[in-house]
Parts: sequence; structure tokens; C-alpha cells
Amino acid sequence: FFFSSRRRHTRCREVSWARRCVQETVSVIVGVSHMLMGIVLKGLNAKSEKKPIDFWFEFVPQLIFMVAFFGYMNFMIIVKWVTDWSFVKQNGPSIITLLIGIPLKGSDPGPVPLYGDGSIQQTVGQIVLYTSLICVPWMLFFKPVLLQRSFKKKIDQPELMQNEGLRQNLLQKSESGEYDDINEQQAEANEKEFEVLRKKQDTFEFSEAVIHQIIETIEYVLGTISNTASYLRLWALSLAHAQLSSVFFEMTLGGVLFVPENLNFI
Repeated sequence: FFFSSRRRHTRCREVSWARRCVQETVSVIVGVSHMLMGIVLKGLNAKSEKKPIDFWFEFVPQLIFMVAFFGYMNFMIIVKWVTDWSFVKQNGPSIITLLIGIPLKGSDPGPVPLYGDGSIQQTVGQIVLYTSLICVPWMLFFKPVLLQRSFKKKIDQPELMQNEGLRQNLLQKSESGEYDDINEQQAEANEKEFEVLRKKQDTFEFSEAVIHQIIETIEYVLGTISNTASYLRLWALSLAHAQLSSVFFEMTLGGVLFVPENLNFI
């Protein structure tokens, strides 16, 4: 007798559909927030370890890239969520279609804009696209060049040149016999200390820094896009599964259950 009312079952189905939509929407927003939290922690680590190059040329562009593109995606999700689309035959524009249209169609809003008129949405989408594209070379090119400049400054610093001059002076005086055994031992110690310092500073390779930065940039951009696409794919799969279950129920058990009450026992 629980299925004697078709209207009751339809209302329960609609409530379940709306609840599933809310859950999947919130999961996407929370997932992007988690990725944003990881970037913020990376910036705090660079700040505490006093690495200004990592802070300004990794953390800042990564944060801007995340907020610009995927923060805008969350904004579109919330706008669609709180907007009344009863005046539209469908449920409003698709978020996934709008995201794909930002790089491929110049942020074309389509027949029904998500907010404002179509020109405002298209302008905002183009700004988001250009900002995200600027962040990629920002992450890619500047850090290796600045690391090389920092390395050259360390090599040419006065203290190192002074130690090298002191080493040459000690060795010359030791060979001429002006120093006794103790001074010779001190000269050898200074020479070893200088060689250790020299080897530590000679380990920097510009090509390795460039390759490392290329890999890290590609990994960040593709990882961010793939993670967000995974959330959206699960969202679409969940909604499609719910709709498929509803159609399957109506085509099989629904035709038997929604009959007059005196025939429900069959």
C-alpha cells in the first residue's frame, strides 16, 4: 500500500534528486577548497623557510590560477544554485559546458546566460582565461633564471673571494718556509674548507632547474584540472545514475505498482 499513490512516489523521487544534486555540488566546492588549502600551506612553508623565490614565483601564480579558474567555477555553481530557473524550459545552462566553452568558444554564454547579460559573462570569462594563461609562464620561466642569478651572487660574494685569496697566500708562505708546521696545518685546513664550500656551490645546474620547473608546472596544471574534472565527472555520473534508476523503475515495477488499490495485492 506504500506505492498506491503515484504522486507521493514522484515527490519522493524529486526530493531524492534534489538532495543528490546538493550533495554533489557541495562535494565539488569542498574539493576545490581542499586544493586551495594545500596551496596556502605551501605558501606558508615558503614564508617560514625564507624562500622568496618559491613564494613569489610558485605560490602566488598557483594561488591566482586556482582562484581565477576554479574559484570562478565555484562561483558559477553557487549562482546557478541560488537562481530561479522556472522561466526556462530546462534547468539552466550547464556548468561543464560553460567551463569547456571558456577556452574553446571564447566564453560564449549560450542562449541563456548564467548571470547578467551575455556580454558581462563573456567578458568575465575571458578575463579568467587570460589570467590563468599568464600564470603558466609565471610559474615556468622566472624561478630557474632567478635561482641562477642567486647562485652567481653567492659565487662572487666578497667573503668567498677573500677566502680564496687567503688560501693562496697561506699556500705561498707555506711553500717558502715562512710558516711552521702549525701554520701549515692551518693552511691545509683552510684549503679543505674552501674546497668543501666550492663543491657545495658548484652543484647547481641551470638545465636541471629548468627541467624540474617544467615538470612541476605541468604536474600542477594537469593535476588541478584532472582533479576538478574527476569531481565533475562523479557529479554527472551520479546524476545520470539517479535518472537511469528512475526510468528503469518506471518502465518495470512502476507499471505494476501504480494500479488501482484493489489490484495492488497482485
